[in-house]
Amino acid sequence: MCTLSLMCFVGCHRSPLKERVMITDGVSVMMPSEYKKNDMGDGNVLIRSKVGTVDLRVVAIKDTSLNGLSQEKLKEGLEVNVNEFLKPMQGKLIHRKDTIAGKLVMSDFEFELGSTGAIRHGMGKFILKENKFITFLLVSSTADSKSEPSLQEKFFGSIKID
Repeated sequence: MCTLSLMCFVGCHRSPLKERVMITDGVSVMMPSEYKKNDMGDGNVLIRSKVGTVDLRVVAIKDTSLNGLSQEKLKEGLEVNVNEFLKPMQGKLIHRKDTIAGKLVMSDFEFELGSTGAIRHGMGKFILKENKFITFLLVSSTADSKSEPSLQEKFFGSIKID
């Protein structure tokens, strides 16, 4: 009887990320089935969902100022964007890694939000693809988001770029 219960417990645990969602041409991510997608016009999109105490957000914004910039300039722009993203939320950058892969410029970063008592942990990924600035965020509503490492791996690991 214990064996059957253990098998069901192990076998029945499934990822909450069940639906592949197109963000923009050639970019998609897995989200929970109950995600909300807002088309903000001109190809700008906001997608959001919640898994337990973890918020998932994806934003794609058209930015024609990116056209014609060198990859090095785009990478410098990502650094500024990460810092500007954290400022209004009293955010603290824990770690950041930038990557240039072909025509893509990406920044993966880990951060904390808040200053006292209600510090939240988060992970983010900024991608510059053609004239799109795409943001992927995972933020825990509790101080202990490190208890959700498999969700982080599944969410960020599910990003597909063609």
